[in-house]
Amino acid sequence: MKIVYCINSISHTGGIERVTIAKANALADIPGNEVWIAYTDVNPAHPEPVLPVDARVRLSDLNIRYYADDYKGWYYRMKSNLRRRKHKKILKELLDDIRPDIVVSTGQCEKYFLPGLCRKHTPAYVREFHYHRYYRKEGAKSLAGRIKAAVTDFYDFRLQLPRYDATCVLTQEDFDRNWRHSHIAGKVHVIPNPLTEHTSARAHYDAHTAVTVGRIAAQKNHASLVRAWERVAETHPDWKLAIYGDGELMEALRTQVAEAGLEESVLLKGRVDEVSERMAECSIFVLTSRFEGFGLVLAEAANVGLPMVSYACPCGPRDIISDGTDGMLVPPEDEESLARALKKLMRSEPLRRRMGEAALQTARRYDPAAIARQWMELFNKLTNL
Repeated sequence: MKIVYCINSISHTGGIERVTIAKANALADIPGNEVWIAYTDVNPAHPEPVLPVDARVRLSDLNIRYYADDYKGWYYRMKSNLRRRKHKKILKELLDDIRPDIVVSTGQCEKYFLPGLCRKHTPAYVREFHYHRYYRKEGAKSLAGRIKAAVTDFYDFRLQLPRYDATCVLTQEDFDRNWRHSHIAGKVHVIPNPLTEHTSARAHYDAHTAVTVGRIAAQKNHASLVRAWERVAETHPDWKLAIYGDGELMEALRTQVAEAGLEESVLLKGRVDEVSERMAECSIFVLTSRFEGFGLVLAEAANVGLPMVSYACPCGPRDIISDGTDGMLVPPEDEESLARALKKLMRSEPLRRRMGEAALQTARRYDPAAIARQWMELFNKLTNL
């Protein structure tokens, strides 16, 4: 089976880039598959793929460079949209040459023109949705932003998604809440993301350190975590909170930590590459996001055996965490409940160990080979194999 992934980049750091490479590698490992990744942009500061790419995966650089001048201002961002015609032409030529069975949109620059692009044959078109359905509205910061989100959602969901043969979302929660009763429900499927790192690292249950990993941005809600940690630090002064990540709110977070007098307790570690190894130096993972598309970092934490404490935000934590078994779910923004859950784990190393061992079993669901089998089941159905 010939499978082509369409994506903006595989060298810019991000979850979509990592999981696309992981899926392509796993699918290429299945006999009879031929897999391509067609990308438009390269990160000039780090042109290599963010993960190793299997030699059997063929890479096609379309050389569109949407983002080459975006940093210069709004004029250049508008100008980048004019590259879409070139993108469409070059991608069409590539697909006509490959004649794939499956063409997958990762939901980026190609998503609005991809269906029907091939003229010499008829592949099945699949759209991946890497966020929950109403992520645009959740991320809007003003009335104008909410209006724009509503208009874009209408154009995307009503006019564009029906053109795809299948749409794949990441969580059962997203499907049940947002897609089950939609006009395209019969073509919506749930397939989670795979783990993107192979590691033998395991959590240190005697370590008095909790950890979180993620962009320092409004969505990740680190300010709420620090406020909850103030309660924790009062009764557990020997514990530390390690925050890995960087982003636009780093200075605001640094100021909050200082004003709370938590400089010795909350450690702002910045961005790191070997995330699993750093997480394994800790004994609890905590997530306080306002919303998620999936929450791959939870699966990565489970993969090193960390018990997890998370806000039950939409959509992802409820799919990954079994409350009371491999971690604890608390109501979103409930900082008192979050602090209580953390303290409960801090008081008991046997509890941390029991939940961490259960988390290792949870992580098996996200093994790339297991996820690839789910994709092949869908691809075979779409191509009537």
